[in-house]
Amino acid sequence: MGLHFEVAGADQRMGFALSFTKPAFTTDQLSALALFVFSKAVEAAAKGDDNVPPGLAQLLHDAYVSKANAVAAEVDKALKANGLE
Repeated sequence: MGLHFEVAGADQRMGFALSFTKPAFTTDQLSALALFVFSKAVEAAAKGDDNVPPGLAQLLHDAYVSKANAVAAEVDKALKANGLE
């Protein structure tokens, strides 16, 4: 499924997969989405705001990238297992 949403005034697009039989898979997808949105929001807030700790935006971005890569690997595995490569 494709998602189109706005974070801190910027349009974002993201693919999203879900499973009705494996809730943990869907939970991983949602957690990657949440990390992405939060990292973008903190990144936008950090510009010109000394109250945002230095490096927080990068830390969140790195956490998102790590989670997104793990989720992408699971999606690829599910596609292959179902002949949808």
